[in-house]
Amino acid sequence: MLNLDLSGRTALVTGSTGGIGLAIARKLGEAGATVIINGRKQDSIDGALEKLGKAVPGGTFRSVVADVGTPEGCKTLFEAESSIDILINNAGIFGPNDFSRRRMTAGSTCSKSTCSPACACPAPICRA
Repeated sequence: MLNLDLSGRTALVTGSTGGIGLAIARKLGEAGATVIINGRKQDSIDGALEKLGKAVPGGTFRSVVADVGTPEGCKTLFEAESSIDILINNAGIFGPNDFSRRRMTAGSTCSKSTCSPACACPAPICRA
């Protein structure tokens, strides 16, 4: 198993209030990183922070409420947390449906929540 020491590093995990994003946030916290979790709803973030606090005593976790599926949300996120070392673009919304009938269009919720953050979120970092 790989042991990473991420002490002194700040990691941002988008879409980290549950599922894979929450697990990634936990592992980064266990490795010593200061972890910024992100979600669209404060109550979801509060629940995630509580779980992370119990799972990683002594870990450092912060949060930003922002919808990274929008340019405004990405701006809010990076105005609040402008100095990050690690970016994990995990945000995405996939509703239950027949995958064979799924259509990826520019206006779909799936496309906005999954493709947009991957392009928009790194932009402020690249400009810095």
